[in-house]
Amino acid sequence: MEVVWKSSMGEAGRLQSNTVQRKLPVVRGVEIHLISAPSEVHLETPFEIVISVANTSSSEMQLQLMASTMLPPAPAAIVVEGVCTRNLGTFRPNSSQSVTIRMLAIETGMHRVTGLQLIDVLSEQVHEVGSLADIFVLGHRE
Repeated sequence: MEVVWKSSMGEAGRLQSNTVQRKLPVVRGVEIHLISAPSEVHLETPFEIVISVANTSSSEMQLQLMASTMLPPAPAAIVVEGVCTRNLGTFRPNSSQSVTIRMLAIETGMHRVTGLQLIDVLSEQVHEVGSLADIFVLGHRE
């Protein structure tokens, strides 16, 4: 937009503005939040984390939780105990539920809980969970 004027003394004035273009944030159909996780665990001792999974879309979802231990750059130091794919059931629009995941640490040190994906079976969309927690893994319990 451009505005041009003349003052009462005959001086010219001008104002010009440019349109601001920005990308809208991507709306995810699924939101994942950490509810609880231990800050320290012992090596090769099972522990649980609890997450909240919410369907923020306007359509129904049939969700599966899948764990991958071999994501780059290196194999995971904290893995899901047991079966790597689990059906979470049907999520109606704007509904949520808590999900408990049993995990196992296989390396000592500070590690992130990563490698989880949520898959909507109906639309075949894959939602990366990302990093959930940082957990310090101690040696074997004596």
